[in-house]
This record gives sequence, structure tokens and C-alpha cells, in this order.
Amino acid sequence: MSIAQDKAKGRVLLPSTIDPKRYDLRLTPDLVNFTFDGEADIALECCGENIKEIVLHSKELCILDATLVDTTPVDGDVVGEKNTKTQQAMEIHENKKLTTVKFVFEENVPASSILRIKYKGFLNNQMAGFYRSSYKDANGNSKIMAS
Repeated sequence: MSIAQDKAKGRVLLPSTIDPKRYDLRLTPDLVNFTFDGEADIALECCGENIKEIVLHSKELCILDATLVDTTPVDGDVVGEKNTKTQQAMEIHENKKLTTVKFVFEENVPASSILRIKYKGFLNNQMAGFYRSSYKDANGNSKIMAS
């Protein structure tokens, strides 16, 4: 599986074997140290066979943990917590140059799954990603916010 660069637009294109459908994010900012802790549940559909890797963009993130939860219905049943299978990422490779992260799993990625990621990051002041900025309150005091 390769990652292509769209030279005309100067951006990295991710492999088309995984299709993210929904992102559920939980972010906890620390406005004193300009950092944050994050958790993401990413609903995925696998668009190929024998896929054991998931590649995502990850600019300025430090990935701490990743688990894949199989949500593929069994015999037409609705998937619940009792009939889900999980697998921990065997390897996590961060590519700072391409700003991507690759999760490698022992077993194939199921047709339908949720990738659960724990990560941390820095609240930059570049107005990109999850960032910090300042404003003045009604009394003229400087305040920090994250957005």
C-alpha cells in the first residue's frame, strides 16, 4: 500500500482501501501548558481484501494507543458489545515528513469497524488543526481559548 502525493496541490493522498465514515472526537485541552489529550472513534469501511494497515493524517499528534473493533454484522444481526471482536495495533508508524500515521494489525481489517485512538498534541498558535488563540474579556483581561 503506498501513499501518493498530489504534486499539483502539494498534499498527501491516503490509500483508498479504507473509507472513514464518521469521526467521534473527545478533546481535553490544557490551556496552561498549551497541550491536549484526545480520543477518537473512527467508523471505517474496508474497501479491499487482505488489508492489515490503516493510514491516516496526523499532523502534530502523538499517537498513544490504537484498537480496532469489528462492527461487521454477523448473520444479519445488529452488532452489539457482546459480539464484537477487537485487535490492538501491533505497530504504529508515524511519518513526520508526510504527516501520516500507519496502524498495522495482525489480522485483516474487517469490512466494517471502529478504529479507537488515544493521542496527545500541542495547541499551536498557527490557526491550524486544534489550536489556541487569545482574546480580551469585558474587563480587558487576556484569555486563552482553544478551537
